[in-house]
Amino acid sequence: MAAGAPDPEAWGLPPGSGFEPLSKSDPGAVLRGTGRNRGYVFRKTRRSEAALAWLDLLHAPVARAGLILLVPAPTVERARSWQGWTAEPYLSSRPLHPHRLSGLRAALRRMHDLGAGLPQRPGFAAARAVMTRGGGGDIDLSAMPRDVARACRMAWEPIPDQPLGLVHGALTPQSAGVAASGKLVLYDWDAARIDHPLFDAVAVGAADDPMAKRAALAYETARIWSTEPDRARTLAALLLSE
Repeated sequence: MAAGAPDPEAWGLPPGSGFEPLSKSDPGAVLRGTGRNRGYVFRKTRRSEAALAWLDLLHAPVARAGLILLVPAPTVERARSWQGWTAEPYLSSRPLHPHRLSGLRAALRRMHDLGAGLPQRPGFAAARAVMTRGGGGDIDLSAMPRDVARACRMAWEPIPDQPLGLVHGALTPQSAGVAASGKLVLYDWDAARIDHPLFDAVAVGAADDPMAKRAALAYETARIWSTEPDRARTLAALLLSE
């Protein structure tokens, strides 16, 4: 096993198998097992046990919305992660065709509503709460330049207090697909939280409101400030220019 790689035996899986990267942008962050472990995907994570356990609460609202949810499997020690890695079942899918986009938008609206009664994810906060608390999830406004942090707060201030619901929080063409069953599947729930639905709506082109787009831009800028500094600074320049 390579240094820093996940150990399949931590999840009771066969030893000795290798890995192949699934992410082109960060090849070492998302790995698919090879050989007897091809049925699993291993992801790097910085989430706490409580934040990972919270994902179990999503099964009912996500399923009732008509979506497939994949969450981390427990280790043999009943933990949700092992040395910064999670393991989840691998589910192949084909890319989401544009004609299915309206179906995804409708499913997300149902998911937002069905998850409205869930507790906030441990360690996270909705954007308006981040505005006053200074952080939540991956966001730490104190680690950002003052002008960028101020622009983020100004972008979130117009967000309505309600409705709040379950948001995926990091929708991209790579995080959505169509399973063999025909159902829509969403991958990578690392940024999921209770927040305003506008954040998912902007990501799937369902919100043309400039306020919503600016709020989403600010959140993404703050979310990746420490983990993807080059991209974050590009987004910050756009945020400050508006």
